[in-house]
Amino acid sequence: MVNPNSSKPRLCREYKSRQGKGQALQAWRALGPGQLILSEVPLLVLPGIPTDVRSVDFLTSSLRGKHLQNGEMMLRALIDKKKISDHAIEKLQLPYGEDSPATDSESDSIHAALDDHVVHELTPKLSHNAFTHTEEVDGVENGITRVFEVISRANHSCRPNAVVEWDPDLGQGTLYSLVNIAEGDDIEIDYLGNAKDTLQPREGRRKLLRDNYGFECICPACGPLTMSTRKPSDDDSDRISAIDAYDNIDWRITSTLDIKQMTAANEAERRDQIDHLTTYIGLLEKLELFDGKIKDAYEARAKLHEQDYQIATTRVEYPKKTKLKRLSKQDPPEDWTHALKATMRVHGSDHRDSQSINKRCLKLRHESLRTNSLFPGQ
Repeated sequence: MVNPNSSKPRLCREYKSRQGKGQALQAWRALGPGQLILSEVPLLVLPGIPTDVRSVDFLTSSLRGKHLQNGEMMLRALIDKKKISDHAIEKLQLPYGEDSPATDSESDSIHAALDDHVVHELTPKLSHNAFTHTEEVDGVENGITRVFEVISRANHSCRPNAVVEWDPDLGQGTLYSLVNIAEGDDIEIDYLGNAKDTLQPREGRRKLLRDNYGFECICPACGPLTMSTRKPSDDDSDRISAIDAYDNIDWRITSTLDIKQMTAANEAERRDQIDHLTTYIGLLEKLELFDGKIKDAYEARAKLHEQDYQIATTRVEYPKKTKLKRLSKQDPPEDWTHALKATMRVHGSDHRDSQSINKRCLKLRHESLRTNSLFPGQ
């Protein structure tokens, strides 16, 4: 079988970790932030579940912990319906990361030979190496789960140096570096992913990882102390503050607002949102969490600062009735520039999100020149 990724350069290599982590990925040269380490087509794709019907994590959570029996039933049904290829089953049956393909006769009988014991063994391998991303399919948000042959070998850290995303234009999963990675360093991603889980204190994260992945986390954010310049207690304090700020943010922010409906209370609330986002961004940077969470925060704050442009350029009574704190005329373009840099770390420069934000930056820089006179004292 031809490997569809064989022509793509890889900036990592697989190896057997000496720290009891099994297979791992290692940088074979020094990497800077936002470098594409690897892209590959998935080994298998599990069917999408509409996120407004069930949790985006339904597929992976159903394969773990107390839901394991349901996961085995789902896996058996997918295998029986030939929704999972022989090649994928073969790879999952191997100790993860080994390359010992079955013979033709063995491959032909893979489906027939899968008894309940084998399915029981395959289920945790599938769940421990799966990634779920939210995507729009025919106008409906779906959680689609994929397993990758190489990307899935990246180990976990609560302070990750890389991130896995799905690129719909490429039809491939991508692994990008978030920070500088030295030659020979392990490439580590955040298995928890969402803010509510990642920003839990150490013991909360460790419990989630034990329950869902079966290991005790000893990453730099979790200890021992010799592995990090920051004490876990300091890390916990910052994560608790970050989740408090996160909970106070209205993530439904848009770039436009109905100025005629604005009141002093609305304006105060809008300013509070900017303050919460500024606090949240500062804490994420302090925690060295440079994945999609900080990208989303910069985008949200940029939209709020863009609203100031709308207020400044609209001749209505509102600014006279309520004292409006003028921002620097550079704030919106600067925020979108930060959002662009954060997006390029996660997706690279050619991704549709990066291209869209870059266009927005250029548009706002042009508008900032046009609105200079509306910002007194600048």
